[in-house]
Amino acid sequence: MNVWKGALGSIRRGGGIARRSALSTQVGAALALWFLAASLMILFLGRVILDAENARAEQEFRALAEANLSAIEDRMKRYDAALRGLAGLVAQSGPLSKTEYEAYADALISAGALPGASGLGFIEPVARDDLDAYVAQARRDGLPDFRIKSASARDESFVIRHIEPLSENAEALGLDIAFEPRRRLAAMRARASGLTTLSPAIVLVQDDSKVPGFVLFHPVDEGARGVGVDGDGDDGFKGWVFMPFVSSHALSDLSRRHNHLLDVSVFDNDEAHPDTLVFTTVDEGSSVEPQFSHSASLRLYGQTWHLRWNSRPAFDSRQNSATEAMIFLAAIILVLTPITALGVLVVRKQRLSELVAKRTKELLTQSSLTASLLEDESLFVFVFDEDGKCLLTNGGADMVLDRPMIRNNRDAFFRKLRHATTPGSRHVFRFDWNGEGETRVLSASRHDWVNSAGKHRMTFVSQDITNEFEAIQKSIDAEKRLNLALGVSEVGVFELNLETGESIVSDVWKKIMRYSDDAGFTNYQRYFKDRVVPEDLELLHQNDKACILGETDRSTTEFRVYLGGRTYWMRSEAIVSERSPDGRALRLIGTQVDITERKRLETAMSDFIATVSHELRTPITSVKGAVQLLAHKLSPEDKLSNKKLIDIALSNVDQLILLVNDILDFEQVQSNRMDFGTSTVSVSALLNEAQLNLTPYAASTDARLRLDLPSCDVSVNADWSRLLQVVTNLVSNACKFSPADTEVVIGFEVEKDTCRIFVRDHGPGIPPDFEADLFEPFAQADRSDSREHGGTGLGLAISQRFVERMDGQIGYRRLGDRTSEFWISFPVAAIETPEPARELA
Repeated sequence: MNVWKGALGSIRRGGGIARRSALSTQVGAALALWFLAASLMILFLGRVILDAENARAEQEFRALAEANLSAIEDRMKRYDAALRGLAGLVAQSGPLSKTEYEAYADALISAGALPGASGLGFIEPVARDDLDAYVAQARRDGLPDFRIKSASARDESFVIRHIEPLSENAEALGLDIAFEPRRRLAAMRARASGLTTLSPAIVLVQDDSKVPGFVLFHPVDEGARGVGVDGDGDDGFKGWVFMPFVSSHALSDLSRRHNHLLDVSVFDNDEAHPDTLVFTTVDEGSSVEPQFSHSASLRLYGQTWHLRWNSRPAFDSRQNSATEAMIFLAAIILVLTPITALGVLVVRKQRLSELVAKRTKELLTQSSLTASLLEDESLFVFVFDEDGKCLLTNGGADMVLDRPMIRNNRDAFFRKLRHATTPGSRHVFRFDWNGEGETRVLSASRHDWVNSAGKHRMTFVSQDITNEFEAIQKSIDAEKRLNLALGVSEVGVFELNLETGESIVSDVWKKIMRYSDDAGFTNYQRYFKDRVVPEDLELLHQNDKACILGETDRSTTEFRVYLGGRTYWMRSEAIVSERSPDGRALRLIGTQVDITERKRLETAMSDFIATVSHELRTPITSVKGAVQLLAHKLSPEDKLSNKKLIDIALSNVDQLILLVNDILDFEQVQSNRMDFGTSTVSVSALLNEAQLNLTPYAASTDARLRLDLPSCDVSVNADWSRLLQVVTNLVSNACKFSPADTEVVIGFEVEKDTCRIFVRDHGPGIPPDFEADLFEPFAQADRSDSREHGGTGLGLAISQRFVERMDGQIGYRRLGDRTSEFWISFPVAAIETPEPARELA
């Protein structure tokens, strides 16, 4: 006002142009002073508004970050609860089967109850010396491809015995986690503390993306603890249930409604260091600096994570647009009246309170959602105060409390529940369910905690596991019966790893090989080879090699071993149980039995047959000579009257000589005491001689012999006399069984590099039901006492063994309704093509 008064006075006093100029100057100064004051006020109020808006935005952003942190904690608690439930089953029931782990994982992971989890499984500590037996047992338990992977050099291995779903975690099955320090130390901390433990960041072997992952371990034992990290283990300690997860799967999509508003980065350390980053949603190509950040440390099962949240452009732009509008509005209001600025502050404060209330409601809603997960009728949840009073139950627990046997005496049930459990562990107990003899098996875990008022609380989570318990018990009983049957059968089982040369053997194998576990010698393959007779070991290697290369379906060998100063006979049969994709054999599995007693009986029988046959040959020969001498000394009249009797006697003597010769031949070839001389045999010459020798016999049976030879001759490597004996036997049989006035054809054919000698006739052939026993000793299609044709039943058996000893093959087939064929095949040694005839000039 003084400025304006001075200006007006100057106008009145001065007058003219000078006075007007001075007035304008004063008015301008006054306006400038007003706008300067207004600007300062706007700046001041703008700063106040910005600070208030930033405080509100910071609080809103912190609420979003805390909601994300709570979501991470809730997810990890779900993982922990699943592990504790599985640990309770294993602790009470012993090792679970693959089917039971698969059912448990399917109910939680496949059903979506554990988002982000890669699998559930069991890790078992195994002494280094017991690994071979452990692998063998796993394969017998239904895991034929089980093997130890990344085996450590420590005395104790921590082997992944089960993991489900197996289709997604096959690479982890059989992994020795002790090969890597971070996995091993985390497992040992869990073993020492009895609590769930989280490993540092690692790369899971089953994760092809090779991004950071983690493993949660929970120990399974039956006794008390008290061992340090470097201890060898606790009494009653069984192993660990564990859950692997990949950070990118477990930590993403935790707050889907807010994912567009903030980025989160997780560091596996107590501070943010680039080398420890395990998860982030920050776009690597983004250059926009966030306006809001928040950091926190999270202690999870013995591991500390550092979390950092940054605001995204969507969150920043929302704050900036609101702030700019408010400042512009405040400037307008400031020009009009200072009261408007105060009103803006009040409005902003009210809006901030509303936003805080909204975020709080969202957090409460999320907590309610988490709590609703426990409203599962298969889970019984009880909350007690420090005086043992039940404060809270879920729907499943209410159903249990309504059982007549429990409703009438709930205090007794609560006492049993509290006394049967200890903090941080799961126990299994039986309970009378309805007062009529029905007993149910319940598992229960106890968790002690303190509420916001400082009051101690106890939460019990229980579950009816009767069906699972009975299934496990049945599986255990079945396994016991199988082991008992295997022991009674006296059949040893072995498996040989063809890549490492290591083998796994059963207890029966150790028994028949006179192996003692007290010897401390676990290289079963070396123990076995050192005791096999050298020449038999070479035969065994040849048979195994043929099986490994796929030349035969199985390797069958009878061999001798030296055990305790005595020689024992063994028989083994083995097949290739596993091959690589390129067909390379990886594992050989088989059985072994002690046949010493059988061999002793066979030797005794062989010696008896040989002795009897030799003893019979001399008197039979004498009888034949005496009959022939008697026939020569008789007068013509006596010969005529006694000719029939002499012919009968000579025929029976010849039959006896044939029988003795057949028995001797069979015994010698069966016991490998018959010598075979190999030479180059002309097949055409051999068949010509056979025809020449057998033509009189064929005529006596009213049959005709015909040779069917190709133009070229073929040579094979064989023993001439033995091969001629085989052909003679086949041709004589064909003549014997051919109808009168029919042909018996002898010949050979060449197919590729094989020569097939054949004998064809038009007789009745071999009955189909007898073909399987055709080459068995003493086997005859007509076994009646009145059969038309005689014979020992050894001819074909001897023929087969002769041919096989000469590296050939023998067989039979029908060529039609009235044609039968016996054939012998040998590799062709040479082919002689006849020279063309010369033309005479």
